Amino acid sequence: MIYWKYVDLDNWETICSKLNAWVDTTDFLQKQFFWNTVSVPQLFEAAPELKPALEKFGAKCVYGAIIVAKPHGGKHYDNIHVDDMFDVAARLQLPLRNTEGSYTYFYSARKDKIERKLLPNGHAFWWVDPKNAKEETRVCIDRPTIIRSGEPHAVCCNPDIKDFRITATLRLVPDAARWLT
Repeated sequence: MIYWKYVDLDNWETICSKLNAWVDTTDFLQKQFFWNTVSVPQLFEAAPELKPALEKFGAKCVYGAIIVAKPHGGKHYDNIHVDDMFDVAARLQLPLRNTEGSYTYFYSARKDKIERKLLPNGHAFWWVDPKNAKEETRVCIDRPTIIRSGEPHAVCCNPDIKDFRITATLRLVPDAARWLT
């Protein structure tokens, strides 16, 4: 199985820079929620280059979120999860801040050993017991990356960076899994 793939997206550095600046105008960092749903029009307003870049890529964005991962000393085994979107196999991740040296780990795990939980803001996810997970691969989200979000994975922040690791995650139509070949 291919769990991730770097992809070419026009103007990605400009897009990421503008989205990163926009994050500072929100309350995401004050709330410190891991998962922050945003409207697609907000994303396009913050980074007007995003919509045409996705169109050229052959995709339409139908959902977006800003992921704010707190530094946690390089641990990742206690936050293995599957996103609560089983109808979505993969999403596009964009690096916004402090992604250097941080990794997203992917695991194989028995699906019957996954437990549904809620984040403090009410967003659901599926927790995976580390004892039932086997690491398969990892990727540094330092450029546009398609990740298989429907499989067990975990974020591991760079232990040398004491600030949030921030990415944007986009649900695309067609499903981003089509590019994982």
